[in-house]
Amino acid sequence: MNLKHIPKRSCVSCKGKFSKGDLLRLVYDKHSEEVSLDIKQRFQSRGAYICSDEKCYNKMFKKGVLLRFLGSNNLSSEIISHIVKERT
Repeated sequence: MNLKHIPKRSCVSCKGKFSKGDLLRLVYDKHSEEVSLDIKQRFQSRGAYICSDEKCYNKMFKKGVLLRFLGSNNLSSEIISHIVKERT
C-alpha cells in the first residue's frame, strides 16, 4: 500500500487545516512591494493561504488579516477582483 503525502496548510483567516491544493495562495514580493496571486504555488516569497469560505474572505478584507500576515500595506484592486473571481 503506497500512500502519497498530501501537504496541509492553514488558512490565515480561520486557521483551519486544508490540503494545499484546496487553498488560494497569495505572496508578497519585497522587491516590487506588491501582493500577487500564486496560481501554481511556486513563488519563493512570503506566502499566505486562504480557504474558499465566504466568512474568511470577508474577514481578510475587512480586518486586514492578509496584509498583516504578509507584512504589506498594499493590495491592488486587480488582485482583489481576481481573488473574488477565483472564489466563485
